[in-house]
Amino acid sequence: MTKYPEFMMFSIHAILIDSEIKTLEKQMGITILKEQVISADEDDYLQFELRFRQEAREMSRHYELIYCLERQIRVWIEETLIAEKGDRWWETSVPEAVQDGAKNNMKKEKEAGVSIRSEKEIDYINFGELGEIVKRNWESFAPIFSDPRAFQKIVNILNQLRSPIAHSCLLSEDEIVRLRLTVRDFFRLMG
Repeated sequence: MTKYPEFMMFSIHAILIDSEIKTLEKQMGITILKEQVISADEDDYLQFELRFRQEAREMSRHYELIYCLERQIRVWIEETLIAEKGDRWWETSVPEAVQDGAKNNMKKEKEAGVSIRSEKEIDYINFGELGEIVKRNWESFAPIFSDPRAFQKIVNILNQLRSPIAHSCLLSEDEIVRLRLTVRDFFRLMG
């Protein structure tokens, strides 16, 4: 397993830099980065009020950061536990309540008649439950993350910050700063 994928670190850092530039632009009333232009094939998007489109554009960078981090954590968990516990890692290393939640979410999605998001159970659990898997298998993750309490604290904060982003609410300036700092804290845990 690649414990410190350089491309992922680069991507997260690029998102953080972009976020800081946009904050600076807002504070100083200047434009450094060119705004995204809506293409002509996005007619449905143009039907919404301008303020919602602007908010969506602003929030998209925070969503992108959380998305990348959450997807990367899922990969680290899966790769680490396959290497440590084998192909049956899900059955042997994931708390039963987390397994049950994933199973229920998969069933609901199948019964809804929509395209399934994934064949993997890990894609059907929430951010906090990812932390529970790491907590239960700390011996496997100790070489990656420096402290179990710090890891749990950071995951809890990220889970709280994820909720308004996932539910289409604006983050306050303080929470935007907290998100950036918490992501940095997360990577600092990795050494």
